[in-house]
Amino acid sequence: MKSEISVTGYYTTAGLDHKKVSEQPLFVRTIEETESEVIRRLKAKGAIVLGLTNQHIFGLGATGENPHFPNVTNLFSPSHVPGGSSSGSALMVGLGLSPLTVGTDGGGSVSIPASVNGLPGLKPTYNKLSTVNYDNAAPGLVAIGLIGQRFKDIALGYQVSSGRYLTQAVDKALNDLKIGIDPDWLEHADKEVSEKTMECLDRLGTRLKKRQSRNDSIFVRMQFMPENTGEKNWRKQLWATHMILFGHGEAKGKFKFVGKGIPYETEMALLMGKALSEDQVNRARQNQKLLTEHFENNIFSRVDVIVMPTTLTTAPKKVSTWFTNTSGELNLSNAYLLAFNTSLANLTGGPRVTIPCGFDHENLPFGLQVIGSDHSEYLLLALGGELEQEMGAELKEKADINTFVKRFKPGETRSASVDAHSEL
Repeated sequence: MKSEISVTGYYTTAGLDHKKVSEQPLFVRTIEETESEVIRRLKAKGAIVLGLTNQHIFGLGATGENPHFPNVTNLFSPSHVPGGSSSGSALMVGLGLSPLTVGTDGGGSVSIPASVNGLPGLKPTYNKLSTVNYDNAAPGLVAIGLIGQRFKDIALGYQVSSGRYLTQAVDKALNDLKIGIDPDWLEHADKEVSEKTMECLDRLGTRLKKRQSRNDSIFVRMQFMPENTGEKNWRKQLWATHMILFGHGEAKGKFKFVGKGIPYETEMALLMGKALSEDQVNRARQNQKLLTEHFENNIFSRVDVIVMPTTLTTAPKKVSTWFTNTSGELNLSNAYLLAFNTSLANLTGGPRVTIPCGFDHENLPFGLQVIGSDHSEYLLLALGGELEQEMGAELKEKADINTFVKRFKPGETRSASVDAHSEL
């Protein structure tokens, strides 16, 4: 479980080492009465909690780097980031240590680490997984999500944690599916990621076509964003809107940690969020409302799902000086490359899956993002399963876990003296 999910017997630290924060009362061990409802449901069906996983502190970043804990890397390269903010959740699955992990997603925090580590991930419809006893830093954006080794693992985890069941309507929808594509969203990505995403879509389309009796194309060319009017450029508004709402929400709930021993990068993000005016926040909320209505009325009335690369690039290289930097630095360029596409579904509230799609020339994986209308989780999971079957053998051949295991050095982990309820 991600370390901002409350689990009985653990400190809910959202990525901080509670021993490095100057005011210990800021953290309280979770008891049964305050355990997250999602965890209760999973435990009730026999799930065994192995522990809490590392994350980008407070979710205020997309790289997954965290100076409070040992250095973590991408599953496929020690010189590249693991993606965040649910970095530890992805790596636990990628290393084969767990079939399923729970993360949270306010702008891609489940989908980004899943994508750049070659794993399937699900961000459900907003509030589809209960947020009872979960301290939601940015209501209206953050959803509890899942990363699994396979889509069948995620589907089972989703069924148990949501109480929703698969119906025949999903099979019927696959037989009549329409997929929206906006060329601008492909061209905005790295050239190699864009080209291989199209190859991935061609294979998915060919597979789905075998299920369908009609002759018209599965794919519908369309423009995802509203028409630009005057100075209103919706591509730019998307990024700014998300940053304002997420930054404001995080600062509102976490500003008490400023000056208490948290990293400078995190303090800077909180200070920026605190400095936002009420007018800026209100305009951002209005933008979010307009986007949500646009997708409901103009996009998902025409197609069942829309597709694009999960991230604009594969995992960026690590900033080697980040862990020793004391001046404070916000790595917004990498955040943009990783979170621009994923921020859309958090603003509209709809569900999203990321499906392993291929590798670039450096053997770094990337994912295909599929976004659906509200409550279409099982349709998205079924699509993930279709592509997983289509490309599974090829992806597995490149995803040699032994390469990572040989590189992993247990001596570099935390001291054995740390108590049993520390973060993994």
